[in-house]
Amino acid sequence: KAQNNASGLIASVLGTMAKDDPTAAAELYRNALLDGTFSQNDGWQASYGIGSAMARLGKTALLNFIDSLPHQQQGNILSNTYRELPESDRLAMVDEIYQRSKDGRLEEWSFKTMFSNAVAGNPAQAEAWLAKLEPGKESASLELSAANTLSRNGDAEAARDWMTRAIAQSPGQEKELLKDAVNQMS
Repeated sequence: KAQNNASGLIASVLGTMAKDDPTAAAELYRNALLDGTFSQNDGWQASYGIGSAMARLGKTALLNFIDSLPHQQQGNILSNTYRELPESDRLAMVDEIYQRSKDGRLEEWSFKTMFSNAVAGNPAQAEAWLAKLEPGKESASLELSAANTLSRNGDAEAARDWMTRAIAQSPGQEKELLKDAVNQMS
């Protein structure tokens, strides 16, 4: 119990420290993960604050921090960072996380979370990024993900538009697409 209290206190201090000195907080957090002070499940509070603070420093600083962490912690850190990135880094970050998910450096869910955050933040930018992909199952799946995000955010009309595009590029695969949509909602 003393260990749990200590790691909770450290996480709280690091989260607060990240507001003033994100680089130092990130280094202490990384060391606490690597030396066993934090288990995989400890330090979530700190991870969000530190990840957000590092994102405000820009894409390069965030990626350097992510790359210094154990693989299983990287996706967690990324989940809240998109909105904190400078506007000029956002689409480049979507590109980078997409590439990392494709080559196995990150889990696919990390990219889908980043893309969902892009959709929520600026649907037109997300749509422009998606236009780079070849039409097909992957593109349709991301359009379904976007529709789900927009629906949850109360924009039924935009959700319907994204869903319609997903269906239009998947002729003959409507049942599979519907299964994918249901899986994304659960």
